[in-house]
Amino acid sequence: MLYIFSASGRKKCELLFSTFSDESDEFMFCKDGLSLLDSVIFGDRRADLIFLDCLLYRNFSDFIYNLLKSKNIRIPIIMFGGENSDSDRRIQNWIAENEIRYDIQNLHLLIPVFTRIDAALRSENVRVMLEEKESRFEDDKVRLHLRSKKKQADLIEDFRKKTDLPPSIHNLLAFLYKNNARDVSIEEIMRHLNISLKSDKSGRNIVYAYIARLRKCIDNTPLCSLEILRTRTGYYRLLLH
Repeated sequence: MLYIFSASGRKKCELLFSTFSDESDEFMFCKDGLSLLDSVIFGDRRADLIFLDCLLYRNFSDFIYNLLKSKNIRIPIIMFGGENSDSDRRIQNWIAENEIRYDIQNLHLLIPVFTRIDAALRSENVRVMLEEKESRFEDDKVRLHLRSKKKQADLIEDFRKKTDLPPSIHNLLAFLYKNNARDVSIEEIMRHLNISLKSDKSGRNIVYAYIARLRKCIDNTPLCSLEILRTRTGYYRLLLH
């Protein structure tokens, strides 16, 4: 099998590959997303599995999935490291995510491979290296965050001044902004906005209506650098461009 990796460092990918691979397996490393897509779409050989560093690609996995699907290329993708590194349901999540993204139902055939990869990610040497790399990445991210925090706050405040939204929609915007580093579920939004109805379905419909109204306001605001992205079923994220 051919495995393609794209991450912040080659060494951790080589270590992970060596921990789960067989002698007949092949390794390929791509330093960035462009080289990855070039290899996957225009390469001479079709990869069997793609590994993406969660810390680098968590905001771009939608684009990669959609592009590959549009090219009728349905190569399973594994996000490793970051918030997924200690998941007790990692294999089930890999299968479910790829089957939903690609609209396929055959990834149970890869369970033996996924099991080896899961064991490798749980091994001490791989885990230690990933945690070390993630720590360095988080330190850099914190520095960048502090540098851009004021700029982002100014962006939100500028948007509020230009719009005339009711308090409930502004409350939704503030909540999404506060949690813009992660996916936010419909249920979380319901609890934050104190939406309590007899039917959960009715509550979710109200949240969907609020999100649609906020999106419409963003679309109608010239040069607005905000975007509300549906990351997966029932989850949203506010992107600050």
